[in-house]
Order: sequence, then C-alpha cells, then structure tokens
Amino acid sequence: MTLGWEFSNTTETVDFTFKCTAGWCGIGFGKDMKDVDMIVAIRREDTIDLMDLWSISDSTPPPDTSFGGTYDLELVSQKILSGGFEVTFRRALDTGDEYDHPLSVDLEMEINWAWLGAAKWVEHSKDANAKIKFSATQEGLIFQPSESDDLRNHGVLMSVIWAGLAPLMIMTARYFKWWWPWYWIHLILGGTVTVLSILSASAIFSEEKNSFSVMDEDEKIHSRIGLTLVGLVCSEAVLGLTTRWFANYFKLYSRIMVVRRIHQVLGWSLLVAGLYNIANGWHIFDEDELAIYFPCVVLVILVFVLLEIRHRLSYKYKWLSIGKKNLPEMTHAEVLMQVEKNSKQYVFFERLVPNGWHIFDEDELAIYLPFLALIIVVFVLLEIRHQLAHKYPWLSFSKKNLPEMTHAEVLMQVEKNSKQYVFFERLVLDIKKFQFSHPGGKFLLEDTMGEDMGKYMVGISSSGGLMPLNILRKPSKCFKGGEDMGKYMVGISSSGGLMPYEHSKEAFEMLQRLAIAIVKETYGFFKSKTGQEKPIQTFIHITQELKFKLHSKEQLCKNTFLVNLESEDYQLANGILDLSWIGKHFKLTHSIQGRTVARYYSSIFSDLEAWKRDLGLSGVSYAREPGQVSLIYKAYPRGAMTQHLNSLEKGQSVQVEGPLGPGLCITSLEGHFLGVAGGTGLIPFLDLVSYMYFHRDTLQGFSLDLYASFASREEAFGVELLEATSRVMERFRVEVVYSNETGRSEAEKKVEQLGRKEVKRCWVCGPSGFNSFVFKTLTPLLPRNKIIVL
Repeated sequence: MTLGWEFSNTTETVDFTFKCTAGWCGIGFGKDMKDVDMIVAIRREDTIDLMDLWSISDSTPPPDTSFGGTYDLELVSQKILSGGFEVTFRRALDTGDEYDHPLSVDLEMEINWAWLGAAKWVEHSKDANAKIKFSATQEGLIFQPSESDDLRNHGVLMSVIWAGLAPLMIMTARYFKWWWPWYWIHLILGGTVTVLSILSASAIFSEEKNSFSVMDEDEKIHSRIGLTLVGLVCSEAVLGLTTRWFANYFKLYSRIMVVRRIHQVLGWSLLVAGLYNIANGWHIFDEDELAIYFPCVVLVILVFVLLEIRHRLSYKYKWLSIGKKNLPEMTHAEVLMQVEKNSKQYVFFERLVPNGWHIFDEDELAIYLPFLALIIVVFVLLEIRHQLAHKYPWLSFSKKNLPEMTHAEVLMQVEKNSKQYVFFERLVLDIKKFQFSHPGGKFLLEDTMGEDMGKYMVGISSSGGLMPLNILRKPSKCFKGGEDMGKYMVGISSSGGLMPYEHSKEAFEMLQRLAIAIVKETYGFFKSKTGQEKPIQTFIHITQELKFKLHSKEQLCKNTFLVNLESEDYQLANGILDLSWIGKHFKLTHSIQGRTVARYYSSIFSDLEAWKRDLGLSGVSYAREPGQVSLIYKAYPRGAMTQHLNSLEKGQSVQVEGPLGPGLCITSLEGHFLGVAGGTGLIPFLDLVSYMYFHRDTLQGFSLDLYASFASREEAFGVELLEATSRVMERFRVEVVYSNETGRSEAEKKVEQLGRKEVKRCWVCGPSGFNSFVFKTLTPLLPRNKIIVL
C-alpha cells in the first residue's frame, strides 16, 4: 500500500492518494482501532468505493453516519491497475464532524493501516502502524514505522528448538543408547524443549489473545497447531518420565512396552508436526527466513537417514559399527571373579576378541563415511543456494531492516572517520573486512572508498588507478596503430593487462550481505503525469524502475549522441531542484541473446539549450521537451548497450532505473573545487557549471577549476558552453586538452598545477585509463579522502 497526500493552496482541504495492490486498503487516524476515524477504499469490479468509518473496537468498523456523523469524502480520481487500484479523494481538514479526526499542515500523530488481497470487506490480518508528520513538503516528512521483533524472536527460538534440540534429543535415545550419558542428555534436552516451547508460545498467545477473530485461515491453522503441540509436548514429557519410572521400579513389562511405544510414536509425530508448523509460520510472517530454515531441516533429515542406515545395517556390515577397538583379553574365570569380588556388572556376548589394527583400518569407515557424506550434502546445498540466490531472493542471506543514510552522511563518514564505505546503487557497503577476501586482491578496493561500485560490477570501468602501467607508459607496445582505444577504456575489450571485469551474478548477490544501510531515497525527480498542473506529491514510496521510449536522438560530435527519453506515466522535473541531483546517473538494462546487459549513464538535468541561447551561441542542438530524460553516451563498435541505443527507433522503449549514485554530493556551494573530466565524464560538470551560470549573482565563496580532456577536437562536445561561461564568470576556469595534440607529460603538468591549489573536494570522472592517470597524478598532492572518482 502506498499513501500520498497534498494540501490545497488555501490549506482548507487535503487530497489523499491510495495506491493499493490488494482488494481493499485503509488508514486510521490513531494507533489502534479504539475510537478511531477510518477511511477505507475497496475495489468493486471496475469502480472504487470509499467508506468513511468510525471504529470503536477491533471488530469491523461501521460507517460514522450510524453514530450521527456525516459522509465527508469527495472522489477526485480512480484508476484500476493490474492487481490493484489507485484512488485520489478529497477531505476538509476540519469537517466539523466529531467522528472525523481534525487534520492540519505539519500535524504529527500515530496512524494505522491495513489491507487484504480479497476484494471484499472482510476481516484482515495485514496491518501496521507508524508515527507520521503530514508535512506539505518532502523535506519535512516524518515516517517512523512501529516495529516489533516478538514474532521473529518466537520463530527463531522455535526453529532452534525443533530443528536443533528436538532432533538431538531423539538421536541420543535411538542411536546412542550404548553410550552411558545418553539418558541424561535426552532428559536435559527434553526438559529444555518443553520449557522453552511453553514459555515462547505462552508469550505470543498472551500478546495476540484477542486477535483470533481477525486472523486469516493460514494464521488460524498455524496458531491452533502450535497450541496443540505445546499441550502434547507436556504430555510427551510426562510419558517419558513415566516410561523411565516404570522401567526402573516396576516389573510390568507389558505396560512398560505400551507406554514406551506411545512415547516413541508421539515423539516422532511431534517432531514432524513441529517442523511443518514452523515452516508454515515463516511462510506466513517472514518468507525470506525460509532460506535459512529449509537447509537446516534438510540437514536434520539427512543426518537421521545416515544414522538410521548405520543403525539397521551395522550388525550385518561390521565396518558400519562404532564398536571399540583393541579390547584386552580376559578368561571367563577372570570375568566371574570381578563380578563376585568387586560387584562389577559384567555379562558375556558370544566371544568378543580383537581383530587387530590393519594398515588401512576399514572399521574406521563407520565413522568416516557418514561424515564424508554429510560434508558432500552440505556442499551441494550451499552450491545450490550460491547458484540460485540471485534468481530467488528468498535463498539469499541478505540483511533485513537496514537503516537509511544519505550519500552525504556516508561520504562524511569516509572523509572524517576513515570508514571504508562504498555504494552500490541504493546500498551502502562496508568493505573493511571483505577487501581481504576479494578474489582480485585487496589493492583493487582500497582506493575506492566513497565510490559507486556499479561501474566496476558491470565491467565498464576498472578501479581508481588500475589501468595497467605498461599501457600508460608504453601504449605503442600494447595497442596496434590506428586502433580506437575507447573499446579498451570501457572494458569492452582487453589488451592483456588489468582491465575492467564483468562480475558474476553470485558477486552481485554477495553485495547484499555486505550492506550496512540503504541510501535514503531522493524525491522530486519524477512526478506523475496524471497530476497535470499539481505540484509534486509527497509520496512515502515510489518505484524508480520505469520504462521510457525514445523521443529523439541528436549527434553531438563524432560517436557521441544525446538521446531524449519520455515516459507515458512520469515526467522528469524541469531543471535542478536540489544540488544533490548533480552527477547522478541512470541504469539502462537490455536483454541481448539471453544475457542481461546493464550500463550506467549520467543524466543532464539542466536545460543546456537555454544555457546556450543565454550565452548567445549557436550550433549543435541540446533541445529536449519538458519532462524528458536526457542522456549522453559515446557509441563503441563493440559496445552492447550503445549499439542497442543506436539501433533504437523513435517510440521503441528501454528499461530505465534511477536516479542512482552519490553524484557530486554537493550540500552547499562553498569553497574551491576541482573537476577533472575525460570524454563523456564531462556530463556531470555541465550540470554544475550551468547551475553556477544561472545563479552567478547569488553565489558567494564558491569557485571551480575544470580540466576537460578529449581524444580529439572531433570528439569534443560542450566545450563552447564552458569556454563562453568562463569568460563571463571569474569564479570558473576551464582547461580543455586534446590528447592527439598534447603530450602526456604536458597533460600531467596541467593536472598537477590544478591539484596544487587548496581544494575542498576533487571529482574525477572518465574512462578507466583516464581515471588512472589522474588518480596517480593527484594522490601525491591531495589527501585521498578529498578525491572522489565518479
């Protein structure tokens, strides 16, 4: 369920939006259902019904008109979606109805909400509550969900009891009776299972004792099976003690056998039922935990099977026996003497004599083979999870309920506290410990702190200074004359050195386990086209995976293109509304011959065409329609994604996700900054310089030096905008270098000259070889934590 709201200009009314993937959903203006104003939207085939309710208890709330209230909701719009619906309705902030909760701008309060898949007004079990602030802006929003770990702790405890302690209890009684401590282990484990099951189930039942009427069928079955099992566990404990009592103190063999048989059958039945009910509980309340629970259950079953095989066949096959070796020899007379004089409890069984130790002791196979089989099974299970975790998320061991951090907060930790944090799309990763396990070596990660790892993961760039030195120093020995080095720079091809590497799906799954936080979503990039003239709504959540169609394509220079993409449902904000947007990128995905290709491209948020006109320039067009996403890319002959973009015709679609990444991560325009760009790495700086230009009269204490490098003049773009801006702004300087006209030593001197100034932060954005050159040049001059490679 998604909730949005928008206050009117007069702040007399508020428009609420429900986006629901269920049959009905609703909210209540209070923590629970006791004396609470509620609004419910329910789908009725092709229309949506809105209900204005007043709840007095946990039962179904009636309309507030039944208490003398009035119906105060006005339908604004409705849309039937695949698997759900979206409805917008209006309500006065203060209706004057005592059964409607008064609302106001920036009101902080507790709310609750509920939903159900069935498109009928019946009792539900899916609900939650939170503290919220109904702010008029996204920045002022407060949303703090109330969380309880009681159910999860109950599930974890029950899983440990019934997939760990209970099987051990049964194993000792069935397979290890030849070992004298078995009884005490069985007794202690049995008592522990009984006590913990009673305590955990009682705690949950006490908390949820009034909720049976609102449980769905699966929850009712789970709850009742659980309570039944707890009762039977108590009976099983009594039967176990009775069995031992009869066996020790009574000579009633027939009764002992009956009680023992009941004890055994009930024990096995409880184990099977308990394992099933726990699996059912995880399926209902937290299906992701099944990824851990199921392998444990499978492991328990396999151990039982192996022990049962040994148990049934060890008498026939001596190598399966765990009998003692090197037994001493005694005569019958010596044994009887020990019985008579020392009260030893000795008996005879046939003639037990030692067979002796052989060079290869086959008898030890009874211990070795089950362990070997167990290890193989564990390897098989882990390999299955390893291979399929990327396809089936429930198999992943990814962390849940991660905290949120902004890009700026993460970079502050990197710069001030030397934290070894990096980004991957919306995840914040701590690689402090993992870098020692990195297959490519620790050195590949140690200079990437604060960066977005997406470009390295998909194989379009290699880390920080990691183009091979033989390529940088002696390119003539590594490349053929006349070759386009671009294909090497973006990792499309390799020259035999250390080049970009496209990581496996397992590597992407591993990132989930390194995550320590989720990047807090930035709002305002997109707004729904259905809103027409309305401002951007304050959404709690909105998906960022969008399908865009090609609207237009413009060639800016040799091999470099500007594409404008548009969506039928969303439109990009016109202009930069927040500094944090600058430098963010979009991920484009496309399936090519069964292989999914993902690439990242920086977006242009500013209006370059308006910038060009204001400077009085002409030439290449940067025009785009309002609301479109503009991307600039360089096409390579073997570039899978860029060739796909080149082949797109107007109206054809591409999958777009974003915006992603920290970008330039500017919080305020204060201090002196340095930007070093190579090729299309110039894109983020075009946005920054454009913003500086249109705000030049209000900027105080901010200056930027920009070094821009292109392979040749034919492959340069945006240079005319930068040079014209530098002539009218003293606080902006640009140095444009063309590789085919400038030697490496001269370029190095120019970068060093810029790096000798006192800078607050240095941004480096370009292909791998260029980043390597800049990184190695600047690291002796600037602290590493001031250099951010985009």
